[in-house]
Amino acid sequence: MKAVSHNSKKIALLLICFLAACQFKAQFIKVASNTTVSLIDLSVIKKGAKNDILIGGDQYYLVGSTDSCNSLTPLSAGPMGSQQRICRIDSGHIFKLVYSDLQSQFSLSRNGGVSFWFRSFYFRTMLELVMVDTTLGYYINAGSGLYKTTDGGYTFNSIPLPLDFTRIRTMKRFCPNATDTLLVFAGSVVDKVRFAVSSDKGNTWITNSIASATALSTSDHFKTGVHCLGRDTFVTVNFTGDVFLSVDNGVNWHKKQSTLINGSGIYATSPGHIYALGSDAYNKAMVSVSNDLGDTWQSFVSPYSGKLLNMAMLGDSVAILTGTDGLILKWYMREALLTGITSLEKQTVRYTLYPNPVSTTLNIRQESPTSDLSYRIYNTLGETLDSGLVINQAVDVSKLPPGLFFIQVSDVGTAIRLLKFVKE
Repeated sequence: MKAVSHNSKKIALLLICFLAACQFKAQFIKVASNTTVSLIDLSVIKKGAKNDILIGGDQYYLVGSTDSCNSLTPLSAGPMGSQQRICRIDSGHIFKLVYSDLQSQFSLSRNGGVSFWFRSFYFRTMLELVMVDTTLGYYINAGSGLYKTTDGGYTFNSIPLPLDFTRIRTMKRFCPNATDTLLVFAGSVVDKVRFAVSSDKGNTWITNSIASATALSTSDHFKTGVHCLGRDTFVTVNFTGDVFLSVDNGVNWHKKQSTLINGSGIYATSPGHIYALGSDAYNKAMVSVSNDLGDTWQSFVSPYSGKLLNMAMLGDSVAILTGTDGLILKWYMREALLTGITSLEKQTVRYTLYPNPVSTTLNIRQESPTSDLSYRIYNTLGETLDSGLVINQAVDVSKLPPGLFFIQVSDVGTAIRLLKFVKE
């Protein structure tokens, strides 16, 4: 019997793995939270091979996990109140602001939430909290005031709102590195929603309009949040599932239509992956995913009722999602995104790849040749690795590592074909 070559064995194994993966659908597994409150705050910190997870919600709900949410450990309830906001600096330091109709109470844990120490009272209600480090932080008072602490929460002092802001509706923090902190705010005026960025810890602000009243109602308030894809690229979603993207530090905003019916959260990763969170028309928890900065979207609907509010990655194939009605979901993204990509296929135009397997140049033969042929290459996680125009019916794949890939080919008439190939 003729011996099978090493390359043939490798390719056969890759194809078997691909076919096995294609049998899976988007998988959502519900984690028992033992609550029905909204789970607003989610933090994941990598600790070696484990993920240190913290989940906080209304009614002083606070749990932790170090085994990818297979089990949840209740943490200190701390001061009583109707709602709370959690901000974690590291695995040990957790700042908590619990508020009721009468007052807010600010406290700190130095032991990962096992116990909290009281710091200060405020006779105000609070919307959001962010701590840059163990001493510097900010909170929003009922959407109309901005307060700053420089002593870790013992005292907060009012600071002027960014120019033209009448109400601040959300606040987020982005750290490109350990020494460079960028703060992002969204607010509203009479007919516009404003966007503010500070790169000097809130001392000065650059403000721009997100959208006019014709594109966005100020009642949306962007309470769903703002997420940063980089220093100059921001994305947000409103309550109707419309996603707004800026790639120039908030100067210009582009409306991107996700597949959500109700938007309630946003998450993004580089180089251009956006996860719009919310629900579908039947109030089923849903993720709308784009791998090309919002140009195209894929829908992943769970069987569970509620709206998704927050998301965090546990690795390259699993994410944790939290939402209303006590929802904690583990989302197996590898199978979900692979299945989603294959749903892009349209048989309008046929393409053939050769050679396959390929080492340097992948040739693309069209059944009916057209001009302006473009391509996008994905890995098996659904991540975009390369894109551009097809020159002389060929694509350079020499820089790809060995493995299985997918190439999405589109012509000027938007016909789409997704094909798989193996890089040697």
